[in-house]
Amino acid sequence: MDLSEIVKSTSAQDAGHEFELLDPVRGEPTGIKLTVAGPDSEIVRKARHEMTKEISRQSARRGGLTPEGQEQIMDEFFAAVVLGWTAKEGGKAVPYSKEAFLRLLKAGTWVRAQVDGFAGDRSPYFKTKA
Repeated sequence: MDLSEIVKSTSAQDAGHEFELLDPVRGEPTGIKLTVAGPDSEIVRKARHEMTKEISRQSARRGGLTPEGQEQIMDEFFAAVVLGWTAKEGGKAVPYSKEAFLRLLKAGTWVRAQVDGFAGDRSPYFKTKA
């Protein structure tokens, strides 16, 4: 691997990459596609810093984090790294907003798990050589 490949990959990660949520039981596409910033992007770096600051702030104020506090911090992190989506509700396109995304995220732990898994995936940004 060449240094230029690493630098190019990192800058491409700010644009994000699209993935489709899969049905948690059948594994079939749901039609909901999320664009997520790559794990080495500047967007994710800033979101990690904000997450760390919030963990420190809540821990200092409350003497630790509650499970609800942990979930809220992670929700904010995911909302910061998801850049947009293609989603429908009742057959109509739903514009992306942080509030709409958080509603989706809270709909099921399987959604959070898939977003978390893809958010840490570097493979879309590195081309494999045959």
